[in-house]
Amino acid sequence: MENKNPFSEMTDSGYILSEDTTEFLLELAGIYDDKTDFYNKAKEISEKYDYEKRMHIILLYIDHTLTDNLISNDEFLFIRDIKNAFSIEKGHFYNKKFSDVQRILAIQYHLYYLDHRINFEESRELEYLKEIFDLEAMQMNSFVLGD
Repeated sequence: MENKNPFSEMTDSGYILSEDTTEFLLELAGIYDDKTDFYNKAKEISEKYDYEKRMHIILLYIDHTLTDNLISNDEFLFIRDIKNAFSIEKGHFYNKKFSDVQRILAIQYHLYYLDHRINFEESRELEYLKEIFDLEAMQMNSFVLGD
């Protein structure tokens, strides 16, 4: 995990958040530094919130992570693990949060193609996003090609 507490940063960043979203983030911020038991505690906390709210928190975290237009390997692993802790099922981002996935991928593709090529780091990040959102190759291509 990164050194900064992303959940604290998210509550202070100017995002317009509902009261329960802020509460969820603050609870996660409070346990973030517990490296030994973070995921078990995050799972317990997440069970107080509905499935849609858990997905929303992960999407907020992804947006927060992409403020520098990069996903590091540590950030990718954290997202993967927090999805598991929040019991997010495979394919649900695509099926339940399609417009959010589409928005994130459209922005990233636009940024990556500004120089008319995708370099190694950008390619790796696209693979991270593909795995984060549990996309098959055809689903990922539909975002690229607009099908």
